[in-house]
Amino acid sequence: MKIRFWKFIVKFYNIVFYQNPEPMPNIEILDRFSMVHEETGQLLDPVDYLDGPYNYAPVSNNGSSVYYNQRIIIDKEELQGLSYDDVITKYGDHLAIVATKEERWKALAGHVPISYLSQLSTAHYCILEIVGKARDNGQMTVGNTNLTKIMKDPKHLFYIRKHLQDMGLVRTQCHTQFVQGRGMKSILLRLKRFHKPILLSTPKVGKLHNIIEYLKKKPDHSEKVDLLIKTGYLNHKQSKRLQKTLNVFRFVSITEERQLKVDEISKNRRQKVLVKKKYISLEMSSEESDHSDDESTAAPLECQYKVGISLLRQAYERFLDAGLKGLTQIQLAQILGIEFYTSRTICRTLKSKNIVKEFLEDKGRQRTARYIAVAATTEIDNQYAEEKKKFLDFMNTSNVEQVKEEVEVPAKKMKVEENNTLVEEVSENADTDITEVKVIEGLENMSNESLLNSKKNPTLRQLKFANGLLKVVRDKRAISGYHTLSTLVSKEIGEPPMDTKALKSFVQKLVKDGQVKMYKIKWPGFHQKYTTLVCDPLMKSNDPVIISKYKEISIKALTSKKTKVKTALTEGVSRPLSQFAYPRYMKIQKLHELVISVVYFSDINNEFPEGFASVLSVVPHMTIGFAVGNISNVAISDISHMKISDNLLDIKLKDAPSDLYERLLQSKSLQNSIRSNLKALAMMGLIQLISETVPQPTADYEGNLLSYLFYVNRRAKVLDTTGVWPKPNTDIGKLEKSYHFKTFEDVTTYWNDVYNISTSTNVEIVIKRDRKKIKPPIRKSDDVQLYDNGERYGDGLGPCAFDSSFFMDIPRLWRTFYIRAAKVTQPLIRKKKKVKKIKMEAVKKPKMRPVVKKKPPKATITELASNRRKRRQPDSLIKWSQWEDKIIMLCKAAITIMSPTSHPDCLRVRNAVAKEILYMHDDKKTATACHRRAAALESNSILMHEKECILNEVRRRPDLIQKYEGLLKRLRIRYSANLSRLFKECKIPMLELVRAMCLISRSKSFTQRVPCVAVDLEDFNKKFNITSSSSSAVKTFNMYRTPVDCDRVLASLKEGIIMTTMLSYENTINSDVASKVYGIFKKHPEVLLRTALEQLRKSGAISARDKILNNHMHRVEIEDIVQSSYKISAFYQRRWICRLNSDFIELLGDSLETEVPVDGIKGSPEMNCIFCELLACDIFDLISLTTPAISGYSGTIMQEEQLNVIDIENKYSLKSGLTGCKLKCNIKKFSDLYEDIDIEGCMKEIQSFNVVDHMDVVELTDDEIVDHLRQLGEMGCTFQELKAQFSYDTKTLCTKLNDLEMKKIVKRVGYYENKITLSEYYKSWALTVEADKSFIPVPWLSLDYEVRFDILFKWAGVVVNKIFESPGCSISVLSDNCEVLSYRAVQDICMFLQKCECITLNCVEIPEPDLFSDDLPPNEFMDFNRWDTQENIIAFPTKNILSKYAYVRRKILEKWL
Repeated sequence: MKIRFWKFIVKFYNIVFYQNPEPMPNIEILDRFSMVHEETGQLLDPVDYLDGPYNYAPVSNNGSSVYYNQRIIIDKEELQGLSYDDVITKYGDHLAIVATKEERWKALAGHVPISYLSQLSTAHYCILEIVGKARDNGQMTVGNTNLTKIMKDPKHLFYIRKHLQDMGLVRTQCHTQFVQGRGMKSILLRLKRFHKPILLSTPKVGKLHNIIEYLKKKPDHSEKVDLLIKTGYLNHKQSKRLQKTLNVFRFVSITEERQLKVDEISKNRRQKVLVKKKYISLEMSSEESDHSDDESTAAPLECQYKVGISLLRQAYERFLDAGLKGLTQIQLAQILGIEFYTSRTICRTLKSKNIVKEFLEDKGRQRTARYIAVAATTEIDNQYAEEKKKFLDFMNTSNVEQVKEEVEVPAKKMKVEENNTLVEEVSENADTDITEVKVIEGLENMSNESLLNSKKNPTLRQLKFANGLLKVVRDKRAISGYHTLSTLVSKEIGEPPMDTKALKSFVQKLVKDGQVKMYKIKWPGFHQKYTTLVCDPLMKSNDPVIISKYKEISIKALTSKKTKVKTALTEGVSRPLSQFAYPRYMKIQKLHELVISVVYFSDINNEFPEGFASVLSVVPHMTIGFAVGNISNVAISDISHMKISDNLLDIKLKDAPSDLYERLLQSKSLQNSIRSNLKALAMMGLIQLISETVPQPTADYEGNLLSYLFYVNRRAKVLDTTGVWPKPNTDIGKLEKSYHFKTFEDVTTYWNDVYNISTSTNVEIVIKRDRKKIKPPIRKSDDVQLYDNGERYGDGLGPCAFDSSFFMDIPRLWRTFYIRAAKVTQPLIRKKKKVKKIKMEAVKKPKMRPVVKKKPPKATITELASNRRKRRQPDSLIKWSQWEDKIIMLCKAAITIMSPTSHPDCLRVRNAVAKEILYMHDDKKTATACHRRAAALESNSILMHEKECILNEVRRRPDLIQKYEGLLKRLRIRYSANLSRLFKECKIPMLELVRAMCLISRSKSFTQRVPCVAVDLEDFNKKFNITSSSSSAVKTFNMYRTPVDCDRVLASLKEGIIMTTMLSYENTINSDVASKVYGIFKKHPEVLLRTALEQLRKSGAISARDKILNNHMHRVEIEDIVQSSYKISAFYQRRWICRLNSDFIELLGDSLETEVPVDGIKGSPEMNCIFCELLACDIFDLISLTTPAISGYSGTIMQEEQLNVIDIENKYSLKSGLTGCKLKCNIKKFSDLYEDIDIEGCMKEIQSFNVVDHMDVVELTDDEIVDHLRQLGEMGCTFQELKAQFSYDTKTLCTKLNDLEMKKIVKRVGYYENKITLSEYYKSWALTVEADKSFIPVPWLSLDYEVRFDILFKWAGVVVNKIFESPGCSISVLSDNCEVLSYRAVQDICMFLQKCECITLNCVEIPEPDLFSDDLPPNEFMDFNRWDTQENIIAFPTKNILSKYAYVRRKILEKWL
């Protein structure tokens, strides 16, 4: 069949064959709808791309092809002459079959003409291609999809797919896809020919698939949700999740009538009850593509363009026809049949002439502008003017109605009063409890905003609401509460009510305008409880209406106090032993640990055989803490009167006082707890209950407990049930874990695993989990060894495959304590005498139990009372002055100096100091209040500006702040274990610094500040020039690299520091070397050296060598160490990491010294590399000695047609073949090929690149180049500048410069730019150790002018690796890849590698583009020119670069070492 298809394809005339340079990857065909998340049943984001890897390389409108320019066309006649097997052998996966554009369009969109292609851009067509390539799977817009390789921006991707959808080329569907641990809405794109309905595009396996198949069989495809939950298709959590996510289900609540039988005395009758039931059904949507929220599904409007009438007039008529609905720019373009941009210009023109108005409409995620004709808004304008007139009338008129002197309280409010004197007593404090509110709490920033005088005019709805509010307030006089006010106004104007937050800001504006007044009434006897009144502006606090409201609130307060339920006081309670209990499964764990430690891991004499124990033998060794923790909340009262101190916690019961021992042992609760926990341990397979009883002692303490005999097992087994449990179709053997308790650590490991597995298990079973009565098996003492196998008992549906009645998957039943609330009488708070009398008369004292006779001590009462008084004060009650804000600002500035980087203790120190200063004036200024005020001042731009100014002024006085800079960091390291000492040591210095800042803020230099940059724009323009940034500034900033226009001495110092620091790499520095290093740098100023060090440290090239521990801090300061000793950082050394700096390159060098195998080549990474490179160099040919074959048991060769996959795996084996090589040259070892490389010459050349001997006398020749360079002096010039100066061609100028260099007249200098200068100026670019020699520093150079080849080959490996990966990269690109290597150093390495014949160097010349041509001229390759700029020097690898580099590296290191 393959051969027949191949013959048909070869003869097809619309197909072209190509040979790609790289083989095409094999794609595994997967079904997207079979990849489902196990827990939710939703589609799962695939791990890899379903349609294979894709690289976006657009080729105009011909799609995307990576090898478009490299592929080779294959003649059809050649292919027709070859058989199918020959084609596969010759071309393999390199063969590519490309159809013509017409055929591809038929496959992608055969239902539309090919003329549609002109409406598609390259990105449109490429997306259409990869959507078609995915076929039924389609392409998702979210997750692991190839769409993002073409267009990463979701916004642009939306418009591209919308254009394809509008043209009818693709169809979309919305799905929920599980991506990165959560469900996300995603859109599936498919071609129209592959589109399927939504029901056929659902998951093909999993939970959702089962529900869909179940609903398909039901009538109307509908079923009750409760029934699905009972049958196990769903649980409650999944049902809620399905109702929220996007899927094919529809949930509907239906009210049903149900008849219930009711017995009334002796009569039977049925009663009808309405019950709501939720149904789930399949959504029967149409076959149209689903649209996202941002897409508009409306059909385009019909064009109404009229010939002979101007567009502006027609547009205005259409606006009039639209009325108050208006038109958008797109709708206007559709009606007039014009482009969108023309429509936009028309709308802007009419808007500027005030002919139309613009209104914004929010729909979904998009905001659309609608334009309405001004003539059509007449009705709205008239209504607006009418409402505004009403509002102005309210403002201009005042309420002159007479106010009644007395307003009686309603009878239903006064009903609770039995004595009128109560109201009189309560109302005496009305003057203090009723206060006027000028600014609503939380709206301090809106205190100056007005409704009419604001920048924006009020809207029509705001005016309506204001008129309604003012009318209601004038009628009702006073309204309590915002909710009541909003409801009344809503009924008055007939519009929806306003939410509370918006209503507060609205009322605040009316308060500012003087249209309403606000009063706050405090509830008597309550702390911080108020009622807000919105009143008429003429009302005062003593108005009878407000007084009556106050009386109502007072009566409510008294009534609510009478019925208030007292809660137990838990604040300030200590932790007595009797008030804590262990969680359920901690009891079981501790009991097992106690039992197994007593039986196996202790020296206790046991009267029973090994492994056996009884409760009587175990209980005496139980601690008091464990015994009390097993007693219930009710039974704890039996021992609550006993004094149990913390020292008794760890004492065993046998050593406890006799009265406590008897009390605990007689506790029924303790006995029941131990009995139930022993049964639980037996169900878990940790112990075995024995049927024989134990002889009881004479003193029988409820002997039922003491008669228990059990055997403690040594082995246990659990299942790893992590995740959803139970798991159907799972191999239980793979999940099982076995334990053997040889030591107590094994027991601890067992319980740790049980806890981790249990808390990570999600039990989902159909049956209801209840705590049931467990019945463990009873064994005989002779059979215990037989059952000591770790077998568990129960249904196995719980965590760790225990019984489902064990709720071990709830974490709070394991590792948390709960407090038993103690019933402590609440101490009375001092109040006024009158209020106290009211309380005593209204509420009767409950009778106290006769047992409780002791009164709490006075100290406890005062402590609790003080704790109550120390409740947090609301921010509105704490007033802050301008001076106090300034103190907090100074504290923030001081902590910035003491700790430039943020630490956890910075804020605590700052707040403590602020409290020390402010607390003496106001006791409300606590540390917490200062912290909240400091956070609030962050939004105060004036104070933040003052803070920056004071910091700048203080930093101008380094002698003042020198001892405070970084002080907090040093003290924090010194006192890391003693925070109280840290705060004590920090307070005094910070107070000193705050005082110094306060004095500086009053100085003349600070108060009369002069701008340091410029006074105004004119002064700025006089002092500074604004120039465009260079192209280098656009690149990513690198602190290591020194800009070309910067001081060249700084660059040489940085490279010199790296070189001298590298001397300590794997070496020890002696005093001679140290003196030489000091001699190099002592000539340079300290400021320049510190700048170079700082930039190298920030770039990560160097780091501090020595570190000290906190306990050695008193010996030496950390700053001295950091500033004195440096080393090459780990970041710098990580730049060396690559394939050619690993064991591979050493093994490759060793493999070159082996003899060339002729027969039976054994593959390895090194041998594969050698053979591939030498095969490319045509050194030998590979031949096949024996081919792989399938052999049976007897070694017979089997034919492929006689076998299937199952037979091959079970009965037969694959016999591998052998490969040999046929040499074309006479060599014995691989290394014989590279013997002609001049190793000595390579080593000498790399040493001569950067060192100059000034003892040599140089005679300057009469040459125009030399004269020009002498005029330029130390600065020198580049090759391009010389070329432009003398109009030489490249080859001639290069020859001249090489001759001058041979005569030692000129030299190549510069670190990031090749500069040419005379040899006499070489010293200004270099460093000197001896007077007669100077050198340009590179990392691999020593102070003896010798090359350290170990460092050189570290960087050479990085450069070779990059050139091998990216052939044709420039020197600058290689340096950018290395990050901490200069352009010059990289060029030296490349010139060394070229000398070793590992790479070839060329220069590229980029011609200027022709303005009259659409095509760019090709770049011109030229011979290598070392003087050219590094951007123009490019490197190419040789065919055998890796093996040759390994050979050179091995030989040089052998000689050097």
